[in-house]
Amino acid sequence: MMIALLIAAGAATQPPAKLFIPKAVRDARSGAAEEDASPPSLFGAPDVLAALGPPQIRVGAWAEYAVRTKGQDDARIKLSILPPALEGGRYWLELDLATSAAAPTAIRLLVHGSPARPQDIERATIYVRGQAQLEVPLDEVHEQTAGEEGARPSGAVLRKRKPESVKTAAGSFANTEVVDVAETRIWRSPKVPLWGLVQSKSRGQSVELIGYASAGAHTLIQGNGSESMK
Repeated sequence: MMIALLIAAGAATQPPAKLFIPKAVRDARSGAAEEDASPPSLFGAPDVLAALGPPQIRVGAWAEYAVRTKGQDDARIKLSILPPALEGGRYWLELDLATSAAAPTAIRLLVHGSPARPQDIERATIYVRGQAQLEVPLDEVHEQTAGEEGARPSGAVLRKRKPESVKTAAGSFANTEVVDVAETRIWRSPKVPLWGLVQSKSRGQSVELIGYASAGAHTLIQGNGSESMK
C-alpha cells in the first residue's frame, strides 16, 4: 500500500510540505517495498508550485483532480477547506487521495499560514480507511520536511501565453490564463477554488479538474473527525 502523500502548496519561496505515516506504523505493516513507492504529486515540480502561488482560502471550498503519472496508477486527489471557520486566519485543509491500488487516505492539517511551511502547521492527522486516525507528531513533520533536496524552485522563467478555452470533466472554462514553467504548461481560472488550477500537462504527468465548488466541503475521516477538530 502506498503510505506517502505529497502536499505541494503555498509560497514560491518555501519547499512543499511532505508528510509520512510515522516510521513505527510503517514498520508494523506488511509489504514494505510496495509502501515505499513514490506517491503522486498534484502540482509536480516545485517550479509549478511557484507559478501557482498561495491558495485562496474560503471555508467550504473544494477542488478535485484526476492525476495521471507515467509509471504510476491514476489517482484522484481532492483538496478541501473544511468548516468550521476559525479565527486568526487559521483553517483546516484536507487532502483526500484515492487510487485503484490503495485504500482511500486522508491527511488533514490545521494551518495558520501556508501548508508549505512546516512552521505554519499546528496539527496533522492521517487516516487510512479501515484503520484508526493517527495524529502525526509535529516534530516528525518538521524533521522529514527539513532540508529536502530538490524541494525549492529552480528559478525557471515563467512564460505567459495567449488565453485559451479549455474543456475538462468539470466543465468548460473560457479565457483561461496559460503559462509555461520549466517543462509544464498550466491553465488557470479564477472560477476554481484554492489555486485556480484547471489543468496542467508535462512530459510525465497530466492533471485535470474533475469537480469543484465554493461550498460543501466535508471530511473523509471516519466519524467526521469532529473530535479532532476542536
